[in-house]
Amino acid sequence: IDTSKCDHDPLTTGDALNASCSLCVSTVCEQDSACCTKTWDASCVDRAEIACRYPASEQQAFRWREGSFYGDLFGANNLAPGKPEVRVNADPPYAVQSMDPITGTWISDGGQLSNDFIGVVYPQMYACASDNWRHDIAYMAYRVCAGPDPRTGLYTRNCAAQYVDRCRHQCGTLDAPPRVGDRDAADCSAFGTSWQWPMTTFLTGPCEAVANAAACTTFEQWPIGG
Repeated sequence: IDTSKCDHDPLTTGDALNASCSLCVSTVCEQDSACCTKTWDASCVDRAEIACRYPASEQQAFRWREGSFYGDLFGANNLAPGKPEVRVNADPPYAVQSMDPITGTWISDGGQLSNDFIGVVYPQMYACASDNWRHDIAYMAYRVCAGPDPRTGLYTRNCAAQYVDRCRHQCGTLDAPPRVGDRDAADCSAFGTSWQWPMTTFLTGPCEAVANAAACTTFEQWPIGG
């Protein structure tokens, strides 16, 4: 496991380490918080001998529940009507073109018109967030949207899904059968429709999928349920 961001080698004693510097350090501090608040003593090293060893199980490596994604990509009218189509012109110089939704003509703009679309590309796709995120709305905006609206600065450009709420409010369970303990959600709903098997995602670190440090701020130094 990579420990290059830690102030010292977790396999040697020293000052307390930051739990965010490495997956194995976070695991140790879940077991003994003093290792990340007081000092990294021989007991912490003993724990690290186990926590920093690979191979790790999937559940040990991917501990941060991100949220769940569900909905319908392929049904009729499931592409936003205002989202411009894109094609590559079959004739040289094979320009990337966007269809102007107003005039219905193809524009050789490198796909810019489609790239500038503001809103949810797939209106029947939804996302819910785990309880790890302090700013759940901001986190999911950075997660599912391609970028900000240049006029407002809000992350609303080319969003793949619509954020609805935290998963504990939207899903019937956060640990679905048949395997107990793998923490996958089930029966997640949006606007009166329920999907039995959403896709629940897990990360090795809270900022792994979102680059904005403020958006991926968590309530705790290590994962919590929900």
